[in-house]
Amino acid sequence: MWGVLMFDLSKPFAFERLSNILSFSRNTLPVRNDSIHLYIPWSTDYEMELMFKIKKHLIDSGNCFIPFCDLNLNVELLSSEHMERVNSQLEDCVETHLIMSGADSIHIFKVKSLATGELSHKMYEKTIDCFRDASLNKGWVEVSDLFVYKASHNRMSSTDSSLRDLIYSNQTENYFTPLQKINIENTLNEESNNWIETQRDLTYDYFLRGCELEANIFQDSWNDLSHSSRHFLISFKQLRHKALLCKDKQKIILLRESFESYLSALLNELNEVYIAPLTYALSRYTCLQDSWSEVKSGLINPDLKVILEKIYAREDKQLTSLEDFVFFFKNVKSFLFSLNSRFAKKIGKEEHLIVDTFLSKQENMIDSLLSRGFHKKVEFLVIVKDWLFDLFEDIESIPQDELKLSSLKLAHILSMISSTNYDDNIFFKILEEKTAKGFVKRSFEDEVKCLISKREKASA
Repeated sequence: MWGVLMFDLSKPFAFERLSNILSFSRNTLPVRNDSIHLYIPWSTDYEMELMFKIKKHLIDSGNCFIPFCDLNLNVELLSSEHMERVNSQLEDCVETHLIMSGADSIHIFKVKSLATGELSHKMYEKTIDCFRDASLNKGWVEVSDLFVYKASHNRMSSTDSSLRDLIYSNQTENYFTPLQKINIENTLNEESNNWIETQRDLTYDYFLRGCELEANIFQDSWNDLSHSSRHFLISFKQLRHKALLCKDKQKIILLRESFESYLSALLNELNEVYIAPLTYALSRYTCLQDSWSEVKSGLINPDLKVILEKIYAREDKQLTSLEDFVFFFKNVKSFLFSLNSRFAKKIGKEEHLIVDTFLSKQENMIDSLLSRGFHKKVEFLVIVKDWLFDLFEDIESIPQDELKLSSLKLAHILSMISSTNYDDNIFFKILEEKTAKGFVKRSFEDEVKCLISKREKASA
């Protein structure tokens, strides 16, 4: 791509990136934007632990001001056009990124605001020590969250290629959608986690577990999962392996936490595939809002109305429990049909045609899901969660032999739901619905042939 050579990665710049959010195959909503994002290089020459310091500041205070500067801390101002476009995006709640890259890492920050001029007292308190120099008082980017996009565990390798791919590739999902974390008590912190609060740490073990999931379990479909789902699946695998080294109560505690991470990955992916497109459409199209106002009063099941209104009332527009999802799947089809019936003969306007096509697709997805018994798989996972809840309610009085047997049973279930078995791993069915592609079920023989093929290519 000729454009790759246009930017000097040693200097800060603004760049335009095509964002096509919710663009997976089963979704038909046109959510395309040419968004402006920012890039700032950094070096260990002026601060060895710059990213760690910014991360700590974000954890402690919730935001941080970063100067728009080059590798020598020389500040450059954004053009008035870029300032105006970024501010407009922020007003419209368009996710805007600040990418910072060193030699062996790439960090993506969520931009909260832009500022120019002298460092005020408020800003002084909300930045780190190496940025408080008076010579930096020109241009500032306020950030509120941090996602580590890439961390190289080989000091000899560079991240330049990954950085250029990130800048020039289309954005197909938001990085900073609030994460939902499930526990067996079914309690939820209403302040949904952002990446900083998850304490995500890209250790070498985290990197390896991700590689294992991509190469051996999900294969070509790994990158079709959302970032939050991938994170919780990696955490699931880490905790499960950690439990192998423990015994008795500590073992089943780790297995429980591992299972909670699996359920969290599932909840986040279901929100991504089924809830995010629906809530976006309701917020985007006035005609759909009007139809929703008319239809909801006549819903046969009033509990569905409660769930739908609860979703829309939440700032993150997500469902927060698997039990609600089971109910949603069983009852939402009639709701979608009622909505769609109001657009079937109103396709004279482009907006009506878009909504009609979208609702038809959503109906088909729910039909496909129900016909394959997907909701029953979720119900079984809820049964395991409830069993764990009962177990831990009385764990101190459980005999050692029974606790050991419970750990063995739970470990076996975790092995099944994370295997390559198409019928046991629920994520394969979600990915088929999300991408409209069949999942390749590789057998033992296929894996051996693949292994031999790779060896022959390496020796050629």
